[in-house]
Amino acid sequence: MQINPPLSVCREEINCYTLVLPLIMPAFYPELSMLYMLYHEKDDALYWQGVVHLGLLSDTKLLEFLDVQKHLWPLKDLHLTSNQRYSLVKDQCFLSAIECFQKISTTADPREKIDTMFRTFEEIEKTVSRVLNKDYKLPMDDLLPLLVYVVSRARIQHLGAELHLIRDMMDPEGEGGITDFLLTALESCFQHVQKQEIRQGRFTDSL
Repeated sequence: MQINPPLSVCREEINCYTLVLPLIMPAFYPELSMLYMLYHEKDDALYWQGVVHLGLLSDTKLLEFLDVQKHLWPLKDLHLTSNQRYSLVKDQCFLSAIECFQKISTTADPREKIDTMFRTFEEIEKTVSRVLNKDYKLPMDDLLPLLVYVVSRARIQHLGAELHLIRDMMDPEGEGGITDFLLTALESCFQHVQKQEIRQGRFTDSL
């Protein structure tokens, strides 16, 4: 799947979303962000319960639970100490993508948040390509579980509020396009982490 980030704005794309919002958002972003966090507080709380329980799993156990195909696992990124097993290591797989996604909450500009989404996808794909020693375009079946992994490990406490804000402030011209596709994929990840068996940690006994 080829995804190109909207890093530049063409003359035809100049409108209130690309020109005005980046200028005015910083002025009222703190208050607007707080409103979104309050409005989506319930869903974010359920999501956070899931993140906490998934955080108990090692990298390989989480990849296994999410049904990520084993040939995509970046085991070479796991730095083991003496007498340490792969099954005990945490927070080392797809680290570049995780660190990239965490930046989504550090900017007030919706376009920069969208660019962060694209760069996160690129970092996931770069890691997979490195593991396979070849360029690899992730199909949807491979992308979604990897996104859930990255999203859960990024530990963004108010992700639901962030995603709703991006959706509401997104240029309507992007609807139905690749930006809409990636945002929808992240919304699916957000919903997945809220599943009852994840929030209640029921999966831990079987791993």
